[in-house]
Amino acid sequence: MEPIIDSGAFRDCADVARHQGASHRAGVYSLRLGSSIVPVFCDADGWTVFQSRGQFGNSVGYFYRGWDDYLYGFGIPGKGFLYKETSISAFQNGTLSGKEHWLWLENLRLLTSQRLYELRSSLACGH
Repeated sequence: MEPIIDSGAFRDCADVARHQGASHRAGVYSLRLGSSIVPVFCDADGWTVFQSRGQFGNSVGYFYRGWDDYLYGFGIPGKGFLYKETSISAFQNGTLSGKEHWLWLENLRLLTSQRLYELRSSLACGH
């Protein structure tokens, strides 16, 4: 999935979804967090995905990392995420390509300091 280029004026994925209305789709969007423009994966419902995990060709210990990796982030947003538009069979048989990701703690701090948010946890089993 290629990043979607936009103005970076959005504060979060909910803003992206409100701006795009019925034409909104899941993808990587540029958000302004503090003084930075950050690529973030937004799901089809307007939620910001700050972590994705799965069996996407990474080692079993991919998330066993030190503090700096969690502070500054790792992986590629949008790659390896189970999209609503993707069939569960593609997830199960491993045909989805890409990597897992973690947005990073500083970006989460900047994102959640803008307004009140809800946390949604979605789990899927590919077995």
